[in-house]
Amino acid sequence: MKYQIKYYNIIKVGGGSSKSFNWEKLVLDTKIDIAEFNHDLINEPDPTICTEIIDPIQRNNCKAFYYYTKILNNITQDGNSLYYAPSYLKDNYNIVLSAVTEDGRALYYASNRLKDNYNIVLSAVTEDGRALYIASDRLKDNTDIVKAAIIHTRALEYASNRLKDNFDIVKKAVTHNGRALCAASNRLKDDFEIVKKAVTQDGEALCSASNRLKDNFDIVKKAVTQDGTALYAASDNLKNDFDIVKKAVTQDGLALKYASDDLKNDFDIVKKAVTKDGFALKYASNRLKDNFDIVKAAITQAGKALFYASNRLRNNSNIGDAAITQDSRASLYILDNYNNNYYDSYYY
Repeated sequence: MKYQIKYYNIIKVGGGSSKSFNWEKLVLDTKIDIAEFNHDLINEPDPTICTEIIDPIQRNNCKAFYYYTKILNNITQDGNSLYYAPSYLKDNYNIVLSAVTEDGRALYYASNRLKDNYNIVLSAVTEDGRALYIASDRLKDNTDIVKAAIIHTRALEYASNRLKDNFDIVKKAVTHNGRALCAASNRLKDDFEIVKKAVTQDGEALCSASNRLKDNFDIVKKAVTQDGTALYAASDNLKNDFDIVKKAVTQDGLALKYASDDLKNDFDIVKKAVTKDGFALKYASNRLKDNFDIVKAAITQAGKALFYASNRLRNNSNIGDAAITQDSRASLYILDNYNNNYYDSYYY
């Protein structure tokens, strides 16, 4: 590529003499289809650098090379401009390599032949792993290609079924992006080491694990430690486990939504949840929505959580004052029979 751009830059600035270039060799080296290219260029003016060439064949070679390198230079700046290139250039190795090196997804515009070219596809998926989706089926089953793709994205979903069941490939994929577990084979979704790697990187990956591992204490603990709301994917048994739920609500108070009814009625669990996120009060039991300490902790963290408190506590002056202190808009949720001077002064 640098070879072509070097000559394009010489031409662009007008340096050197066009007579000193072997235009025929340059055209052959870059594999330009001179007949098709010149057919497209019939209405294009001859570049100034080419006008001094007397031999019409060499002049055509000069013109073709000039416009070829101009296209190449543009594609180097914006790979997706390959879309506008004529079809025969979408089958040109140098043109397409330049495009996918700049933007891997430009592979979409390449010819089928080049979508099956190892170097082209490797460059594409190295730049953007999602380009694996566009590669030929043969290269979707290539270990090196897939390894390069999965570093950046959830590209595992575009790999062949054989590689989705490859321990090393899947382990590498979930190490970079835990949610890639969703594309793994069922066998590996039930593999302790693979799933542990996945949920450690992204707790949400628990939703893709096997039912057996969704009921595994160590796996679920890892998941909710990374993302508390991953509790939703745990087994009913572990949604009722005090230690698991405590870990979950400590990481994200709103994980209380997925706890068992028994633990939504547990003072310590709910206190942890609303201290982390006051709006977790929404998921507490009715008994704890009427508990002064619980509601006080919730509205201290988020004043508008008052909305979820019992009617009795929404009329409590201490609770009301604390909620408004945290967020003046909490006055909207104080019931009418509470003398709310804050409400009047704020809105009128």
